[in-house]
Amino acid sequence: MFDQIGNICEYLGGRADKNFLGSGNVAIVIEPEKTRVLFVQQWKEKGVMDWSSGSIRAWCPDRIEMNEVMPSHDANISHSPISRKVFITRDDVVGMELVWKNNSSKELSVDASFTGILPGITQIGQITDAGYLYSTVPYSDKVSLPIHYVFGSSLKPVRTDLNNNSYKISYHISINPGQQKSLTLLISTGTDLQKSNKAINRWRELTNIPEANRQDWNAWFNREIPRF
Repeated sequence: MFDQIGNICEYLGGRADKNFLGSGNVAIVIEPEKTRVLFVQQWKEKGVMDWSSGSIRAWCPDRIEMNEVMPSHDANISHSPISRKVFITRDDVVGMELVWKNNSSKELSVDASFTGILPGITQIGQITDAGYLYSTVPYSDKVSLPIHYVFGSSLKPVRTDLNNNSYKISYHISINPGQQKSLTLLISTGTDLQKSNKAINRWRELTNIPEANRQDWNAWFNREIPRF
């Protein structure tokens, strides 16, 4: 009789010796000072999301909990969060969730900005777009198939700057006494821009994105893993 495991991601995790997350087409390798991005066997580094770099506290197939709650690269944050998670979805979205808690008797205002370099042709998203930043680059010198990067988030930024390929995206977060809030950055990568936009829209509307992502991975494992 097969005993079904309710939380397979948790069952397979609980270790700190892995720094790799992968979906169907996208993978990331988190290092102390940078995050390497792989799309279908082609490295796409160039500082796209080095704000997710650091050392690993706990690994699971769907997420990594970071030792450093404050990003040490390409981020400027006025108040330290209480947790930082990096995750990957089955539809090729990489995300980082930061959580703040206000233990004071006054409103807490957090200002946070993130910088990076997007490859190829870049542009700022329009009001009706799913993403706030867009980038398109050929897969390789020999394969002209375009790869699209769509940068979104769970909160609307107060400012988005783009200087050639360098971006800076800024947020202001107000937290009432005794409450906590999160900010989740999302980057979707794919060859179909419509699907990448759809993926960003799907995840950014959810209340607890890492937990919803875990449920999605667990449901997939439960369907696909053979029962013996």
